[in-house]
Amino acid sequence: MWRPAVIVIGAGAAGLAAARALSRGGLAVQILEARQRIGGRIHTLYDPLSPVPVELGAEFLHGKPPEIFDEIEAGRLSALEVEGEAHSADGQPEREENDGGEDNGGEEPLASLMPLLETAPEQTFAEFIARADVSEPVRRRATGYVEGFNAARAGRISVRGLVRMEKAAAAIEGDRAFRLSRGYGALAEWLWAGM
Repeated sequence: MWRPAVIVIGAGAAGLAAARALSRGGLAVQILEARQRIGGRIHTLYDPLSPVPVELGAEFLHGKPPEIFDEIEAGRLSALEVEGEAHSADGQPEREENDGGEDNGGEEPLASLMPLLETAPEQTFAEFIARADVSEPVRRRATGYVEGFNAARAGRISVRGLVRMEKAAAAIEGDRAFRLSRGYGALAEWLWAGM
């Protein structure tokens, strides 16, 4: 009877990358996945009526983390840099809001808050932003960014965690965004095929 040396829980990007590295290291690996597909938060649809892949989950590569870009290069996947930002609320396009109507120069919503975040005592982002001396548009935009980008409720995510994530993003050019021309699902398929 076949027995795996390692069981990986979940066939999302992290699970697939771990299983690939382990299997390439000569270990017998079994992946347990609750869904009938691989990819986790990556869910790309290939519709013959659409000229581009449709992303139902993660759609951007934020920055240039070597762990991901090494696999993109190895799989000969094409990553195209995305210029500008598009946001939506309730399925409708939304103009970017900023403080007092002044141009923020395309700055990330947390950039102006970083000095305050770095010196704030540990608390949730919701507690922090409720006490911060900022306009209501800045408060809404920053909260939307934190909840949307980090997929975490403002009432649960830690101020210390946000500061660490923002510093880590800066180290990998996190202000840049890329899309895979064949869809994000192509990366999951590449990882899966390499086991």
